Amino acid sequence: MGERRNSGRVYLAGALAIWLTILSAGCWDRWEIEDRGFVLGVAVDLAEPITSTGFEGRLDETARVEGPAYRLTLQLELPGQAGGMGETGGGQGEASWNISTVQSSLFAGSGVLATRTAHQPYFEHLRVIIIGEEVARQGIREVMDFFLRDPGVRYRVRLYVAEGEAREVLGLKAKQEPFSAVYLASLAENERQANRFAFRADLGDVGRAITEGVDMALPRVVVGQDEAKLAGAAVFKGDRMVGWLGELETTGLRWVRNEMTGGFLVVNLPEGGGLIAFDITESRTRTQVRLEGGRPVFRVDIRVEGNLGEMQKPVDSLDPAVLDKVQQHIAEAIQDQARTAVAKGQEFRTDLFGFGRLLEMRYPAYWREVKDQWEDIFPAVEVQVHVHAYIRRVGLVR
Repeated sequence: MGERRNSGRVYLAGALAIWLTILSAGCWDRWEIEDRGFVLGVAVDLAEPITSTGFEGRLDETARVEGPAYRLTLQLELPGQAGGMGETGGGQGEASWNISTVQSSLFAGSGVLATRTAHQPYFEHLRVIIIGEEVARQGIREVMDFFLRDPGVRYRVRLYVAEGEAREVLGLKAKQEPFSAVYLASLAENERQANRFAFRADLGDVGRAITEGVDMALPRVVVGQDEAKLAGAAVFKGDRMVGWLGELETTGLRWVRNEMTGGFLVVNLPEGGGLIAFDITESRTRTQVRLEGGRPVFRVDIRVEGNLGEMQKPVDSLDPAVLDKVQQHIAEAIQDQARTAVAKGQEFRTDLFGFGRLLEMRYPAYWREVKDQWEDIFPAVEVQVHVHAYIRRVGLVR
């Protein structure tokens, strides 16, 4: 009996020692919140390698490797200012600090910036990544690789392409938010009121498109002194930007891709009928493909419902015949926008609409024959656009 008791005690003591070891080791890699430098926004631009002159040059020497040099700009939240995330309570100073370095690697740039800030950069609260135009035209695969590999960066982070330098966009002094990164990320939330920028894209979407080799469009951001605007789209063939879509062309792209979530449409009625504004409440797009004479023909059917938001000249909106004519003009305006977007995509030789994938699913044997030549075939394919528009109310419903 004594031996059993002793062995039981030894077992309990050993188990207790193991549990204490596990519990005491559970926080070995704990990162105190006050030691974190919250990164809210990132801007990436092309830059010339830093020389050895000046403060930044002496501290941020670039490695001698082949390839481009990137200017990495981080927007760090300053704890205690403007009720920031690091501490509660407001302050009278700047709410954020934009700090930059030039390096051949974004990973190296993040590490170099850690030598110049008291708090190590922490990306889990990152809201927006802005890519400069020169970087986008060169290709973004290398840039995206850094963010996709960092486990602290969430895949829901917004991605924009700047017309010009990205750091200028991140450096604006927004009037509505203490942090320009938060202000910029919030702009994409207003797509139910405005449909003139590319459908919201996040890091996960872009990484998937690059991996699969799918052409894509990212929102374009332009900046003023104290405001920014999402306007149009940057068109990518693979990971390389090939051009811009204007605002109305981008609206047409959203019609074709079934990405219309709301917004408005302005139509001029003929014969002095004045201007009307159509409030879009519901939209659905269906695309089909058929083979005619050995060539694909795509048919895009768009069905849209909405309300009359404005009529600048009196019209008998209760007359069914009058409403039918107004609906027809709305449908023609949408048709023009969609056709213009398709023509622009064909001009860029970029299948932003997923026509190739639809063809592959419908006619897999035919696709195997033409997939290597699709880039040359796509610019000449016939795309038919049909629109049906319906006015459900002659006033707004909010």
